[in-house]
Amino acid sequence: MPCHPVTQQTLEIVRAALKGAPVTYVGSHFQLPSGTRASAPLHLYTERLRPTMPIYLAAVGPQNLRLAGRIADGWLGVFVSPGAVAEAREEIEKGLVESGREPAGYEVIPCVPTAVDDDPRAAADQLRGQYAYLLGIGDRQTSVYCSLARRLGFGAAVDEIHRHLESGDRAAAQRAVPTDLIDATALIGPRDRIQEGLRSYAAAGATTVSIMVSAAATDRAGRLVILETCASAASGVTGPSAAS
Repeated sequence: MPCHPVTQQTLEIVRAALKGAPVTYVGSHFQLPSGTRASAPLHLYTERLRPTMPIYLAAVGPQNLRLAGRIADGWLGVFVSPGAVAEAREEIEKGLVESGREPAGYEVIPCVPTAVDDDPRAAADQLRGQYAYLLGIGDRQTSVYCSLARRLGFGAAVDEIHRHLESGDRAAAQRAVPTDLIDATALIGPRDRIQEGLRSYAAAGATTVSIMVSAAATDRAGRLVILETCASAASGVTGPSAAS
């Protein structure tokens, strides 16, 4: 299986730093201290909140998901449907088995844009700007977000969004974001509909659902409504908990 030394060595360095001792490290990609100043290693003097700090990885693709299962304490998923969470969990658990660990205690956390409205389409409208922005970042052929959207069957929409952005028409790009894409990867609508979405993520293996209130085109009061609605909806769901 291919090795991911950059990610693995980065995680090892971070864990060493969080222990509070001076960090020296010799790896194939990183050496600390760098250069010739061996007498000045990295040393964090901040007070530790706990002896060991959990580290989560955001990973996409089977190999990186397995890596997250092997070396991390949890996984952060972005732009993911419940089905994608279930697929990710399968790969993560393969990594856990490879590292000799049990799935119990491992965090699977999809980060889900959320908007509240009695009309689901009106709720989706609050998120179109964020989706157009994410889908418009970088080259459409190599963008992680575009690849995820294509995997869900929205390749034509990705191309249309980029055409509008390239012509400078952001409003048209936002209108081109399919409501079905938002619905597949976000929580939109009234409380009961959001509760069903949380149940779907729980059934897919999510341990916590992170509610992204900043994605919605709303003010502070509107964001509080999102949090309050999600907290109420989560109270009737076995499995995940809502977090801002």
